[in-house]
Amino acid sequence: MEKFDTPVRSRKLLLNVIKRQEMDPKPGIDGGPRGDDLYLWDCTIIGPPGTPWEGGNFQLTMVIPHDYPFRPPDVRFKSRVFHPNIYPDGRICASILDLEWSPALAQPLLMLLSIQSILDSPILEAPANQEAANLYMKYRKQYNRKVRAICAATHSTTEDQLSSENGGMHPSCSAIRRFL
Repeated sequence: MEKFDTPVRSRKLLLNVIKRQEMDPKPGIDGGPRGDDLYLWDCTIIGPPGTPWEGGNFQLTMVIPHDYPFRPPDVRFKSRVFHPNIYPDGRICASILDLEWSPALAQPLLMLLSIQSILDSPILEAPANQEAANLYMKYRKQYNRKVRAICAATHSTTEDQLSSENGGMHPSCSAIRRFL
């Protein structure tokens, strides 16, 4: 009987994720390994159009455990974010990254899409940032102004700029070549 090797399996899964990103990039999100470390990713989420987050360019770090997909990655915003579901240190309070994690959800880029959707649709039952939650619930216009100011401070980068910085490729597309 062949021994199950989790690090080998997680590496193969991550390489497949990068290949899929190369073939089908998702608008508004990007991510890939930092340098030669397949388990440390730099990611970007662009604020969703038609929301106070529009135009924001948010940087995140994703640390993927070596027993992936059996444990979720640690995803944190590096950019300043004022949001009911984001702790001051950038950690994200979202069930998909904790209680509701399942190996079936093991798609880093789909997790980024979920995080992007949470930006404009916060979950208010147990907020990570009570000040942001209170402002959101009681004074939505003030909350939106504060969010727009933070987005402006990110010096928004368009998706075209993100792509052109890598010779017309998403960073993950050039990343796959390093691992093959």
